[in-house]
Amino acid sequence: MAVAQYVDEGRLAARGGRFYQEVKKRGYILYPGKLTEVDTFRVGCIGHFGEAGIPGAVAAITDTLKAMGVRRVSTEAAA
Repeated sequence: MAVAQYVDEGRLAARGGRFYQEVKKRGYILYPGKLTEVDTFRVGCIGHFGEAGIPGAVAAITDTLKAMGVRRVSTEAAA
């Protein structure tokens, strides 16, 4: 299993879960990170679709962010 965590900076959290709902409509489920002091979201693969499914997940996230008007995502490490 691999998990990547991304800092939200409040932008996605402030939209009432729309980000997670829209990605889920595209066939992928993301987890809103609760283990850090800052808002994050986590992306992980626990084997359901394997390595071959990663490009589809990235496309679903990318399409959702574009549809929501998000143009920049921080790459800072979460606290």
